[in-house]
Amino acid sequence: MFGGDFVFKGVPSLSGCGNTFGSAYGLAISVKSEHVNGAWEFLRLVLSEGWQRRVLNDINYRTDYIPTNRIVLDERLVASMGESQHPYIFLGDIVTEARSLTQEDTDKIRALVYSVSSVPPQSDDAFIYIYMEVMSDFFSGTITAQNAAHILQDRVSIYVSEQG
Repeated sequence: MFGGDFVFKGVPSLSGCGNTFGSAYGLAISVKSEHVNGAWEFLRLVLSEGWQRRVLNDINYRTDYIPTNRIVLDERLVASMGESQHPYIFLGDIVTEARSLTQEDTDKIRALVYSVSSVPPQSDDAFIYIYMEVMSDFFSGTITAQNAAHILQDRVSIYVSEQG
């Protein structure tokens, strides 16, 4: 997209580095729900191949939507090769010319998405602050993945124990 290479770095954990996928959106069923079966049915619908394909058509291939259904994701990657659907990509104040994905691009995206091993838990701002501070050191190369995992564990443990 920007004419250069992308580097993917995993999130450090005690078992090494792993790829984590986060989203601004989440789906859940309340333990107080009186309609648990209906809620499960709704979740199955939203995650289904047919529903996600329909959403993609409705939003006209927005560049910020990643389907969670593997079949639909693969279809979208294949459809993204060839001519670009959008001449420009807008990322905040940055505007760049879009280019079509190559087979190599789609293979890398597919490998990255399929390698996701966890979803970060929703947490309060204190956890996010601790995480961002430690991850900043990790991504800058100041500390290793193992050190980052230990520091995160220690700082979060202290924070939790202080909350009583």
